[in-house]
Amino acid sequence: MFKSKKLRQYQLYVNTDWNGGIYATTCIAGSRPGSSIAGTWASLLSLGRNGLKEKAKGILEAQKQMREAFKNDADIIVTSRHTSQTFSWTSKSVNAIAMAALMHNKNWTIAKL
Repeated sequence: MFKSKKLRQYQLYVNTDWNGGIYATTCIAGSRPGSSIAGTWASLLSLGRNGLKEKAKGILEAQKQMREAFKNDADIIVTSRHTSQTFSWTSKSVNAIAMAALMHNKNWTIAKL
């Protein structure tokens, strides 16, 4: 909902140079939110409700264990406070990019932000 049509025009995104033709959407994120829903639906169909629940439990347990592992570490400050699939931390003495590279070598998927 927008107070005026003038304000709404700033939400629209149009790209006329895209190699697939003119692309227009109501937000710059495009269809990415839709792809998350489609991916979730595909996972549900593939794993079933109970299988998806088990995967989610495993992910949440891993996040909890990581929070616990770093709880008393003087060099790592855990910044993720809520139960979720996201684990975030910061440090003034540990190079986060180097640590992420080491973890990647052990098959972890790390988003470096």
